[in-house]
Amino acid sequence: MAGNYLFPIYVSQTLHVGALWFAAGEITFALGAISAGALIPRLIAQHSAATTIPATMGVFLAGLLLVLVVKVPLIYLAAGVLLGFGNAGCRVARSALMLNLIPNEVMGRVGGFYNVLDRILRTLLVFALGVIEFGGPPAGFVVLLAVLVVALVGVMQSRTVLHSVAPAALPA
Repeated sequence: MAGNYLFPIYVSQTLHVGALWFAAGEITFALGAISAGALIPRLIAQHSAATTIPATMGVFLAGLLLVLVVKVPLIYLAAGVLLGFGNAGCRVARSALMLNLIPNEVMGRVGGFYNVLDRILRTLLVFALGVIEFGGPPAGFVVLLAVLVVALVGVMQSRTVLHSVAPAALPA
């Protein structure tokens, strides 16, 4: 949702290009997401969902860094592929991890909890990005980058807990 707010402004104000570049960015994002849907199940089967989640978060982080550092339309398109792959890949891997770890009896409640948490975070981010208008889209991307780094640190720390709680469900 934050990207839906930031990317049109980024394309217009930072890249100084037209709506066709924004549309192309949306297409490359979709291509990245489609490729994640094709590749992530294989990666999970080879490595594990607990290993795949931080890797896909790293791919998203790389795309976000490209958008922040290299303000060139073609790089924006390449970043779109990485952002789409990282976003969709992380969601697929998270769902696979939840299906392996959470008993069916409580899956609905746990899933509902994470959906509510997701909506709250999205709402707060969109609100924060609306308030941080003075810095333009790059300031918004810095906020997203900071949130992602905090989340990545949390994921890396929680992986050790996952391996100690359910080693049979998470092959190394």
